[in-house]
Amino acid sequence: ILSTEDLSLTSKMDLSSIKSELGEPTKIVGARKLPGLVKNGWIQYDSSEQCKLTFSLSHNHPNQIVDLRFSVSEQD
Repeated sequence: ILSTEDLSLTSKMDLSSIKSELGEPTKIVGARKLPGLVKNGWIQYDSSEQCKLTFSLSHNHPNQIVDLRFSVSEQD
């Protein structure tokens, strides 16, 4: 999922381009307001049972990607 042929991580990324490359995300969470704090929204893709790719979205510009995380969990 992270190959440069599938998803260009060097060009400008926005929600529309991510969805056009990867399809609809597994999870979508919108921005949330907490006392004295605004949390960014995010979208997540499950590339397997163990691997997740998460894009954080700007709370000011919800179409703008501000962070990318790749997480791997161990199987028991």
